[in-house]
Amino acid sequence: MISPPAADDLRGEIRALADACVLCGQCLPVCPTYGLDQREAESPRGRIMLMQQLAAQTEADRHADSDALDHCLSCGRCEAMCPAKVRFGRLMDLSRRLRRPRRSASRTMRGVLFVVARPVLLARLLRLARLTARWLPGRWMRVLRALQEPIAGPEAVALADRRPAVILFEGCVERHAEAAAFAALRRILDRLGWQVIPMPMQGCCGALARHAGDALGADRLAQANQRALAALLASAPVSPSFVLTLSTGCHSEVEDALGKHVPVLEAMAFLLAHTPLRAWPFRPSNIDVVVHSPCTARPSSGRRQLAAEEMLCLLPGLRLHRIAPQGCCGAAGAHMLQFPQRAEQLAAPVLAQFSSRPEARWCTSNVGCHLHLQSLAGAKAPPLQHPLVLIDEAM
Repeated sequence: MISPPAADDLRGEIRALADACVLCGQCLPVCPTYGLDQREAESPRGRIMLMQQLAAQTEADRHADSDALDHCLSCGRCEAMCPAKVRFGRLMDLSRRLRRPRRSASRTMRGVLFVVARPVLLARLLRLARLTARWLPGRWMRVLRALQEPIAGPEAVALADRRPAVILFEGCVERHAEAAAFAALRRILDRLGWQVIPMPMQGCCGALARHAGDALGADRLAQANQRALAALLASAPVSPSFVLTLSTGCHSEVEDALGKHVPVLEAMAFLLAHTPLRAWPFRPSNIDVVVHSPCTARPSSGRRQLAAEEMLCLLPGLRLHRIAPQGCCGAAGAHMLQFPQRAEQLAAPVLAQFSSRPEARWCTSNVGCHLHLQSLAGAKAPPLQHPLVLIDEAM
């Protein structure tokens, strides 16, 4: 439970940040949930007004506890175009943290947060759940079936050589859902002259917990990863130059937790900036590729093009088809499990663009988007893959 002084601090910061909003409404056209509902409360401007009520209310006055605040996808589209530079993402984090003690997270969210924070338990439950998926409720069954890659066993610890080294941040669900992408990344790094130093005891980055308003839980997970990194740095025969993230949705949390000790880069941006990948003699790729760019994907420093698209454009003969930006696909942390009907509506335009090219390879670079879209695409749809899988195949 948040103590009264701490709650007062949260309210004060919410009021200060919300006052920057000039109510111009330019955020409305880019907000996916406003596009879905066409209601002011489901827009960034409406949510800011709800947050102002939340910051002013007493414990007895709970009118500001609207579902509209829970529906926010934290996609960042409003903040990116706001002329007043309102820090909407920070506002949402604060309001979720303030509301959490009184709104009692659903059993679904409590269960998800409990399991992802415990990697060993998560691996065991995933093995069990894949055997029993047919008897689970529909949305859980579809998500589990989307985990098509085999769950990787313990990684063999190789003796370090003199090559420069990186750490791969594997997270929680991602290490299972993106096993093929991690294997591809290791092979790519090896060809380009880099070695991977394992970091035992790493776990969930905390993004799910923070999205649910559990800031303390997110901080505990960040501290656990900091301890794992400190133990590695104290014993590793080679000092790692970077920590690499695979999923764009985890990147900011990992960077905040570990970036003060070792630079944290998204894996594709790292390959483009710090390796000879651009000069690699790739084999011709006579294929069509449809690439989905998640909300959390951002152009690398000094570039306008997204890293996944820039990387795929290196493959000779590849015909790249970009999903037109329409806002969040609906995955948004655990949003796809909390609000499955809304998440399915948000995914429909993205899936329609994928389905228009059934013969193509389908790609996305965020694990949540991967699981959500794959679970809704149907059993006959091509598997969604990380762009690194295609890069590995062409090398």
